[in-house]
Amino acid sequence: MNSRRITTVAAGLALLALPYSVTPASAQSRSAAHDDVEWELDRQAPYAGAGWLESEGGTAAVEFPSSGIDLRSWISLPEFDPATSAANDCWGYVAPSGREYALIGLSLGTAFVEVTDPGNAQIVDVVAGPTSSWRDIKTYQQFAYAVSEGGGGIQVFDLSLIDDGVVSLVNTITTGGRLQTHDVAINTESGMLYRVGGGGSSPVNGLRIYSLATPSTPVFVGEWHDRYCHDAQVVTWDEPPYVGTEVAFCYANDTAISGNPGIEILDVSDPANIGVIGSINLSLPPIFSHAAYYAHQGWLSPDRQYVYFNDEVDEAETGNPTTTRVIDLSDLSNPTQVAIFSNGNPARDHNLYTKGALIFESNYRSGLRVFSASDPLAPIEIAHFDTYPADDNANYNGLWSVYPYLPSGTIIGSDIEKGLFVWSFAAAPVPALSASNSLAMTAMLAVLTMVTLRSRRFRDRTRSATIAALVAVGLGCGSQEASDPVTTPVTDSITAPNHTLGATGIAQVEYVDGFVTVRSNGSLQIAVLEQLAAQAGFAIAAGRVDPKPITLQIERVALLDAIALILEGMPYTVEYDFDEASGTRFLSLVAIGDGLGSRAAGSPETAARRGVSGDPIERAGEPPSEEMAEMLAALDDPDPETRADAVFWIDLEGDALEQLVSMLESDPDAEVRASVVDRLGDEESPAATAAVTAALRDREPEVVLRAIEVLEFDAGDWLLPELERLLTHSDPEVREAAEDAILYLK
Repeated sequence: MNSRRITTVAAGLALLALPYSVTPASAQSRSAAHDDVEWELDRQAPYAGAGWLESEGGTAAVEFPSSGIDLRSWISLPEFDPATSAANDCWGYVAPSGREYALIGLSLGTAFVEVTDPGNAQIVDVVAGPTSSWRDIKTYQQFAYAVSEGGGGIQVFDLSLIDDGVVSLVNTITTGGRLQTHDVAINTESGMLYRVGGGGSSPVNGLRIYSLATPSTPVFVGEWHDRYCHDAQVVTWDEPPYVGTEVAFCYANDTAISGNPGIEILDVSDPANIGVIGSINLSLPPIFSHAAYYAHQGWLSPDRQYVYFNDEVDEAETGNPTTTRVIDLSDLSNPTQVAIFSNGNPARDHNLYTKGALIFESNYRSGLRVFSASDPLAPIEIAHFDTYPADDNANYNGLWSVYPYLPSGTIIGSDIEKGLFVWSFAAAPVPALSASNSLAMTAMLAVLTMVTLRSRRFRDRTRSATIAALVAVGLGCGSQEASDPVTTPVTDSITAPNHTLGATGIAQVEYVDGFVTVRSNGSLQIAVLEQLAAQAGFAIAAGRVDPKPITLQIERVALLDAIALILEGMPYTVEYDFDEASGTRFLSLVAIGDGLGSRAAGSPETAARRGVSGDPIERAGEPPSEEMAEMLAALDDPDPETRADAVFWIDLEGDALEQLVSMLESDPDAEVRASVVDRLGDEESPAATAAVTAALRDREPEVVLRAIEVLEFDAGDWLLPELERLLTHSDPEVREAAEDAILYLK
């Protein structure tokens, strides 16, 4: 189904007359990357069938479980070359023309695939290299660099004519000692290349450094071998006191096999005089979680405040679910683990990358997992595509890596047995608007996004998918002005009275300076308002809301306030009724003005006919009473007892909820924070639940204990990962309370 050329490396080597050795796969030592018999035991024959192209119609022969991710193309291993036994790493490349390419490592070489049309991926070339189960590729300018555990040093490919179907092997670099390499990293700002690890543990290989001043001819300039480095990310730091410093984050162990797994943070500005800035051993306290078994790989958050670390061994060794560690980098000389997160899946994690507020993880048998990191300490899964449908066991099969950085939004992934996958989020990326239409935002989407992405209550996949669909309903094109916007995947459609809404649009969401900004010129629908009201504990009566572009930017806003903001400038007022007999709260949209809407069934007149009584509930956002103003002021009192008393008596109206949430994050007194947890426990809202859940990570045991008490009787399975994390807490009362809560929930 794909036209292709195969270029053997022999011809290129004859021309270059460089030393070269190829190690048969059967003869490779497992210690090259894994001294783990499980790796060999897990080896499986490649999928023997054909892949699938969206452009050819029909469906793929394999049904891949997914949510929020669409398969566009799949190229199986036999389509690259029948002799290929496995795939490994992948990377991406954008030609000067703007055409996009996937680069994928194979057991017998490196393949280049055009994915400009993601639904019609086409093989450009397959260039042979040392036979190996481990190959890695990176790009710089118009060149690609491949390394492998099979030896061969660095293969240098010229991509300047790739649009014409030509990829040329122009050099093979054999300087720098042993020819085996596990990984390659490039700092594209400085033009420095790093060979990482490789060749087992005798001797240990850390970093071997090359200058790309002449990109076709990397020049060996330095090395560091104090520890074995399995993978690395190298950047030019832009924060004091290390501004301008070339910093290498090395995922290091004592040997290629194991030993004191952690991160070495190196100053590699002078390759001849490398220094250690800081380090963390993730097998020793204080890490408040199970010890790491192997430092595999990690990636910086876009703001470089954190690094996300994966350990591909711990799931099988400990029985813990897929675990990603969050390391705080506010002090590079003292990196500290501050959180872990999990989707509860048993699979091993492998490679991860960050983009905007998203984390893309390639987790072997559970495939591609996409997490929202809008809360960087508590990311939650929002989309997935499972390339190994048989099971999610902790074995070395399935998805090896993922590359999410192509400008089009196309995502590529490499699967060990199945080859190359090309994906898109379930809704296509949003094209940019003209400057005159560049800023249109909706409070509804912002609030739903925060509720979905920040609250662990939505770890339940069904609810997450529903909210994700709601977030996207009715949204049209958006601007791409801000830094690295995030596209929100849409997987469902929703049906409401008089409206059947297909989830066909998306928005671009930014997280800048604490604000949630959504760019859209879309319309609002009654079904969306119904869901928004439901999250605030109301039943909304039937009504009609007409399309209306909205321009808003908000940081935090009560859900009911969001409805009022959405309706601002439209011919509606909002009224609230309460049925004391049933305990039901009704929200009514009452049409005014030119009659674009209709009086809702829950309006006062209708309520009177139905026997609904009670005063309307005060609308969030209205000025507080004098007494309430005093209570709000008391929340800032220097005396902890005064603050705690105010917390107890305050009504959660207007900005009070937001203020309590802020106190839970910042008040220095543990008893005050515990009082806040108690008070928020009386509030049935996603924002309150999310805040109390976050309190499970408080530094003081009494606050954590209070949060467990508040949550355990009303929580669902979404709370289990947090409680399971507390089983390793340093305080025995917390561990006991967490164990009791887990038993209760189960």
